[in-house]
Amino acid sequence: MSDDIISPYVYPIMKLSFLNTRKHVYLPKSMRMSKEYVIEAIAEEYEMSKDFPFEHVRKRNITEARQILSYICVFELQMRKTEVSRWLKQDHTTVIYSCKKFRDLYAGCNKFKLKVDSIYKRLNLSL
Repeated sequence: MSDDIISPYVYPIMKLSFLNTRKHVYLPKSMRMSKEYVIEAIAEEYEMSKDFPFEHVRKRNITEARQILSYICVFELQMRKTEVSRWLKQDHTTVIYSCKKFRDLYAGCNKFKLKVDSIYKRLNLSL
């Protein structure tokens, strides 16, 4: 019986080949993970408060956390970039830049890669 219960925050992520192409395939809202759960996982990894996405601070750890959040929202939660920008109270070009910066940092910085891998493991996602 307990196997049939799905956590209110984590929804099953289908391992389909078209999802791994990182193209926008919009899932119904019932299949998406909650934004608050993603914020909680990132805040735990970076050891900061859950208000970090809405702070207007340019410290490196906070900006990295916002970049990870933007990337996960766009490519894992299948939110539109304009939707993410409205939610984070940023310009949509900032979200585009965050996703690009995420890819660059993930490819070039081992510390960043380890943190992202840890966050993805907490969220039961694969990169």
